[in-house]
Amino acid sequence: MRSLVLVNALALPLPAFGASDRAVIVGSNQAGPGQVPLQWADADAERMRAVLTEIGGFRPEDVEVLRDPDARTRFGSIDRAADDLGAAGDQPTRFVFYYSGHARSRSLSLGADELPIELLDERLESVPARQSLAVLDACQAGEPGSPKGVMAEAAFSFVSVAGLSTEGTAVVASSTANELSQESERLGGSMFTHHWISALRGAADQDRDGAVTLDEAYDYAYDRTLVETAATAIGPQHPTLRIDLRGHGD
Repeated sequence: MRSLVLVNALALPLPAFGASDRAVIVGSNQAGPGQVPLQWADADAERMRAVLTEIGGFRPEDVEVLRDPDARTRFGSIDRAADDLGAAGDQPTRFVFYYSGHARSRSLSLGADELPIELLDERLESVPARQSLAVLDACQAGEPGSPKGVMAEAAFSFVSVAGLSTEGTAVVASSTANELSQESERLGGSMFTHHWISALRGAADQDRDGAVTLDEAYDYAYDRTLVETAATAIGPQHPTLRIDLRGHGD
């Protein structure tokens, strides 16, 4: 299973956002049949929460963090966010969904509970946000330098970009369809998420203008993830990018 990210460049004018933004952040270390409990999913979730509230313009009360939830709890959180965003009217709105945990080729694993990707896709497409961001950091094994996901099927797709009711989206995958995402004991989390968060916190600001664009963040996370995984027993991991954005600038 590869990780998918719908990414908004956090260089947007933040005063235009904030009060109507919502985020659902999930970290699940639970193991299902044939899986090993994860070590770092909750830490990855906390890092995503922190970057949204500290520099992403999200109010702490608008970011809901779930640890080891079942599918019903997760859907309830998405539905509440959708209701809040629907009440925002014509205001600019952003929605972020982040998941770090186990997954199989067509479902997320919440312990013994399997959540089909298609059902989650439908739920997220119903969220009436101007810009939607979804991050799937799917893990299977919990040992250092081990796979963070099972082998993905070529047709796997978490979100149909064309079907999302958003003004602009981009899709970043933490690996290609034939690769496994990995986590690291040294980093204390997912290799890709670690470098993606570092990018958003300013490491990717190549032109030193105080803003991290989508291209800058992707280039930084791609290079660091590839270098980090090249020497592991699992092999190199190549993040990928697909863009469907409208508007002005990067």
